[in-house]
Amino acid sequence: MVRFKESNFLKFFVEHRTSANIIMLLMIIIGLLSIGKLNKQFFPDFDVEVVAFQYGYDMQKGRTDIETAVSRINFPEKSKKPKIIVGEFFDTVTRIVLSGEV
Repeated sequence: MVRFKESNFLKFFVEHRTSANIIMLLMIIIGLLSIGKLNKQFFPDFDVEVVAFQYGYDMQKGRTDIETAVSRINFPEKSKKPKIIVGEFFDTVTRIVLSGEV
């Protein structure tokens, strides 16, 4: 049979059940009072520099113009180079499901 070392901390709460309940109630009350102070933001804020052209503008020409302008800037040595990305957005129009005997 394995004997465990006796814990005075646990022994106290076994002998004084009321104090364990009082501590539990205090923890619940403090938790409920502090619920309003919790950070409720799911996604962090971050800034993305965006350049938008008029509808129908040639995106390849726009990208080339921006890359040319950015290449003229002298960035500090330790800085990261900016990424130039052409955003493309697509909407799902339809989904096709094929089935048959295999």
